[in-house]
Amino acid sequence: IAGVSHDIRTPLSLIVGYSDKLAEDGTLSIKNRKLAENMKRQSLIIRQLIADLNLASKLEYQAQPLKKRLCSPAALLRDCIADFYNGQPGLFPDTKNGMTDFFIEVNIGREADGIRVMADEGLIKRALWNLIGNSIRHNEKGCHVTVSLTAKDNGIHWRIEDTGSGIPNEVVRNMECRGDTIHIMGLRIAAQIAGAHGGNLLFIRRDGGNYDVEFFIEREEG
Repeated sequence: IAGVSHDIRTPLSLIVGYSDKLAEDGTLSIKNRKLAENMKRQSLIIRQLIADLNLASKLEYQAQPLKKRLCSPAALLRDCIADFYNGQPGLFPDTKNGMTDFFIEVNIGREADGIRVMADEGLIKRALWNLIGNSIRHNEKGCHVTVSLTAKDNGIHWRIEDTGSGIPNEVVRNMECRGDTIHIMGLRIAAQIAGAHGGNLLFIRRDGGNYDVEFFIEREEG
């Protein structure tokens, strides 16, 4: 995986760079500039998938060093939400209208707002991006996403719920399978990140049968 991703990196960077230039070229028609913008967006998706493969492999074999530092779980969550609304590339690549039809509500418990814990900020944000992004990617018509942060049972808990379709039972059943055809790498990476911090990924069953998700880590204070 590392060798292939290294070989892909240079040509992919060229595609992203050239398509970006074409998208901003005023001599081209609006139609062609939109095509170039779509090329860039799809190239960024490929780059993100390669990064996901690398990260998943490193986490599985415990080859990803944790860069723990004292941080605020509440601040990490707020930064993630800002990234979505600011349109950071790759966070919701499959939606046609960005955040137009989505609303993210944030509920932070009083105790959780003041807590500082030892954690790898980059990995925690990556897990939250994956989980919130799933609610956006898999509900093309839009939905209301609620992210709640609480401190309980010696852990820090982020619960992600939405008014959309939820996580299918088939996905939950296949979380531990390696030969399936269901694309759930984002969920698996989130589970791996939680595990690396002494936590886990929990699936909360809805009345309708599908699931919401809760990501929690051990409350390791500095």
